[in-house]
Amino acid sequence: MAKRNNGFLYLIAVVLAMSAVQCKVPLDSGASSPNYIRLLGVDPPQAVNAMRKTKDGNILFLTTVSVPRGDTGTISNFEITTCDLSGNLISSKRYGDSLDFVAADCVVLSDGSIIVVGTLNTGPNRSSIEVFHIDALGKVLSAKPFAVSQDVSHASAVCQLGNGSFVVEGWRHNGLYSCYDGIFLYLSATADSTGLDIVSDKQKGDDYKALILSPGQSNDWVGLGTFVKNSSNAEPWVFSSINGQLGSSAMFSNHGGTLRSVLRTNGQNYVVVGDSSIFSTSSVPTAASIALLSFASLDGTSQPIWYKNFSLDIHNSFTNVISASSGGLAVTGFTANAAGDTSIVMFRFDDSGKEVWPHQTYPFEGGDIPAGILETPDHGFAIGGVTTSFGGRPSRRQLFLLRVNADGTTIK
Repeated sequence: MAKRNNGFLYLIAVVLAMSAVQCKVPLDSGASSPNYIRLLGVDPPQAVNAMRKTKDGNILFLTTVSVPRGDTGTISNFEITTCDLSGNLISSKRYGDSLDFVAADCVVLSDGSIIVVGTLNTGPNRSSIEVFHIDALGKVLSAKPFAVSQDVSHASAVCQLGNGSFVVEGWRHNGLYSCYDGIFLYLSATADSTGLDIVSDKQKGDDYKALILSPGQSNDWVGLGTFVKNSSNAEPWVFSSINGQLGSSAMFSNHGGTLRSVLRTNGQNYVVVGDSSIFSTSSVPTAASIALLSFASLDGTSQPIWYKNFSLDIHNSFTNVISASSGGLAVTGFTANAAGDTSIVMFRFDDSGKEVWPHQTYPFEGGDIPAGILETPDHGFAIGGVTTSFGGRPSRRQLFLLRVNADGTTIK
């Protein structure tokens, strides 16, 4: 599948607010979409920020939508959309109105409720991290800001640890010194009427932007981000937490590129995916990259156990990686040609990095970007994201669901 935006994926955040309204957009299957692609017919999303399984086994999407504000301006709201595994729309609720809240990530809890984190914009160069708790029926239970400092603060990810508590990851920008600090908020496991309470916060200074988070084992976590020394020098880095403290980290310098997803394996290794020459000096400027890192590699001195670079077109990127129940890894991403048209790709690797079957490509006539991948009960996979390939209006953005079998072939 494909996207027209120079072939690059940026996980755009979305806007959240206190009131929830039921979206009344009719289901629109689009024009000439193939029978293995399901278009959900909700408000045109600017981006898909998260794709999660619900408590009852359905699929939840957290998406960004633009809403008019005044005569000329717009703000972003976010929508929580659920569908079944066949792509049949169950519900879609928009959260917004006048609050300018950019949602970033969400966690579905065991009771079916949802924790949503994001950034509340309160004025020029003024923002704070905000955490919302929404029940299984879509009602906002609480919305709570966390002022890390007087600088501009942004939320980027959230995960739930083994003890039930939460870690919110983000970054702040000091306009006076034009530098970044990574932010990590430890929040309580339970919430009262006012929301979750902050237990502690940690910061990693010196121009580190914390971007993506994944639960590790027990009460630890692993994340990734970018070292931003200046606009022309952004290097990816991986970091970990042990017993609530910031642990070791590794920066892959002199190679450039972007890390987009991280996973901790049962063997306490780390799998990271992204693009460009992150792990080698490939001559291809945006090769899709995947690497398995040993735990020791996070001390910044060891090399990856294995890495792979793939150049299927001019621009390439892996966007999501998950563990497969049958072993190994399932990875999705995209390629883009010189015109900016993108195609979705899917790979399956065993634990040694060998491809289980030849990779699959799902190209169409438009622009499509995968935002998430989940394993289904039949050991197949569901891929979701934004597409402009179908529909009656040119470049109309639509939320899609693509189902594939365990071997990557499509399900009609």
